[in-house]
Formats: sequence, C-alpha cells, structure tokens
Amino acid sequence: MKIGPSSLALLAKTALMAKYVGKSQGRCTYQEAKSMISDSIELSQCLDSRELQRLVDEQSEMYPLGPSIALTYQSVLRDCEIHCLSEGLEVKRLGGLHVVGTSLHESRRIDNQLRGRAGRQGDPGSTRFMVR
Repeated sequence: MKIGPSSLALLAKTALMAKYVGKSQGRCTYQEAKSMISDSIELSQCLDSRELQRLVDEQSEMYPLGPSIALTYQSVLRDCEIHCLSEGLEVKRLGGLHVVGTSLHESRRIDNQLRGRAGRQGDPGSTRFMVR
C-alpha cells in the first residue's frame, strides 16, 4: 500500500512529538500508550480534519499527542481507503474473486459460505470445487 506524502509527514511529526513528550514526561506504560492511541482514534472519528488541525494548533503545549495522533490516523485511513478502492476496481476488472475449493467440509454451511464469498452484492466472481 502506498502512503501519501502528507500522511508520511504527519506520521513523522507525530513520532517526533511522541519522542519529545516521552522524554520530557518520563516513559509511559504500555496501557497508558494504548489508552492514548484508543482515545485518539475515537477523537478522529468524532471530528473532521479541520477541527483536529485546530486542536493540534491550540493544544500543542498542554496535550500534544492526542489530536496529532488522531489527525495522522485520519490521513492514513484516507490513504488506505483510496488504495482499497483502486484494488477493488482492479479485482472487478479482472473478473472478480475466484474461489477454488479443494475438499468438502464436514459442514455444508462452510461450503456454502465459500460459494457466497465469490460474488457478493452483484460483484463478479466464481466458485469451483474440485473433489474426488
């Protein structure tokens, strides 16, 4: 996956800020870091990028990492969505997902799930089971 230059810049800036904050405030525990990242991701889902940028600018002294992590998360997520969209279009152009089953499972339900996986919601695809 290709990450855009703006996302790379935000990642570098956030990593540098995390390094600085870590040195100035002492090391944080794994749980504290995990909690900060979780809170930042929740924040990124509640606010748009303009509001996050405003928070980064306003709160850079008090609480520098939360909004920065959230803004970086949004940027990388946007790059992922663009990448997945283009990959999905390429798969459809090539004929969709093709599932090859090499054996039957004990449960017919699992075989039916494999069959259904190939062409969902009108997308192209095919299924072929090759069993003796």
